[in-house]
Amino acid sequence: MTAPTPELQALAVIDLARDGQFDEIRREFAPVLRRLVSTRTLRAAWEAEVTRLGALQTVGEPVLEAAR
Repeated sequence: MTAPTPELQALAVIDLARDGQFDEIRREFAPVLRRLVSTRTLRAAWEAEVTRLGALQTVGEPVLEAAR
C-alpha cells in the first residue's frame, strides 16, 4: 500500500474539518507539531474562518507547487 499523495491528503483534511473530526487531523501531524497544536486550537481556527467567511461551498482541484 502506498501513501496518499499530498493532493489527496489535502482533500482528506478538508473533509475531516468539514465533519468536525479535528482529532483525526491532529493524528496526522508530525509529533513535534502535535505537541504544539491542540484539537481545541484546530477547531477554534476552523470555526473562526467559517464565521468570518461563511461555510465552505466548494473545493477545487489541489495544486502542488515546488517550495521556494
